[in-house]
This record gives sequence, C-alpha cells and structure tokens, in this order.
Amino acid sequence: MNIKNIALMIFMVFIGFSGFAQSEERQIVEIDFGIQKWFYNQYPKSSEAVWTKMYSASNTDRFQVSFKFEGASIVAVYDDNGKRLSEQKSVQLPHISIVHYVEDNYDKAKIKEVTMKTNFITNELTYLVDMKSKSNGSEALLFDEQFNRISQDFISSSN
Repeated sequence: MNIKNIALMIFMVFIGFSGFAQSEERQIVEIDFGIQKWFYNQYPKSSEAVWTKMYSASNTDRFQVSFKFEGASIVAVYDDNGKRLSEQKSVQLPHISIVHYVEDNYDKAKIKEVTMKTNFITNELTYLVDMKSKSNGSEALLFDEQFNRISQDFISSSN
C-alpha cells in the first residue's frame, strides 16, 4: 500500500466514512446554495473551487471541495446541510516535535510533506507526515494535536 492510499484511508476514517460507492464530479453552480453559503462564509476569499459529490454507505450526500485559500491548498468536506465535517491542508513548516521525532527514530530521513487534518465532528486535529528514510523507504506517520505519534496498529485496527 503506497503513501497516497494510506493518506486517503486515514482521511476517510477520520471523517467517518465507511466507504464510497461512487463519486460524481460537479461544477460549483450545481452545488446547493445552502452549502455554498457556508463554504464562502468560512473561506470568503477562496479561489479555484472544484466540487465533488460523494456518496457514503449510509446514502447521505457529502460534498468535497478542493480550493485555494490564503495561499494554501485546502480540501474540505461538507454534509448536505452545509455543515463542514473536515478539512485538510498542507503545512509549510512541520512542528519541531515532528522534526525531532523523525530525526531520532529514522536513519537519514527526509520529511516530504506534512498535512494537517481537522475533523469537526470529533474536534480532532491530526498531522500526517509523508517521509522517506534510508532504512524504511517511503512511509506515512500520524501525530495527534500534541504531536504524539499515533501507532499504525491503531490506524489499521480502526477500519
């Protein structure tokens, strides 16, 4: 399983989806005004918004939007009432605790990307670290909001 698949799996777990049956691309004009209203309220100067309608196992519509806001690329998920369920965005500078963890535990490691993920349903904040080391190759590490490592065993057992 590659890092992108792990990242997608973690994102799906944290926003409470048990799986996607299908996804359908939608233009922003086809998204309900109530959803757009909350989106533009939370991200007033966003640009390049691309919406995707997702179907969950419970047949409840979810809407994912990828966009630019204040110089960052962000992905947010809304329910059909316009409630924001989750958000993920790249972090330019990883927290020093993450840097120290990687340096202390991996031989010649390099952090490639850090993604901050917020689950608004559970009020959880996590950081997904995409890294590469000499000993383990490419790997994804997950940290909680206090920058404590979350075990991969925990992630795979929560599916």
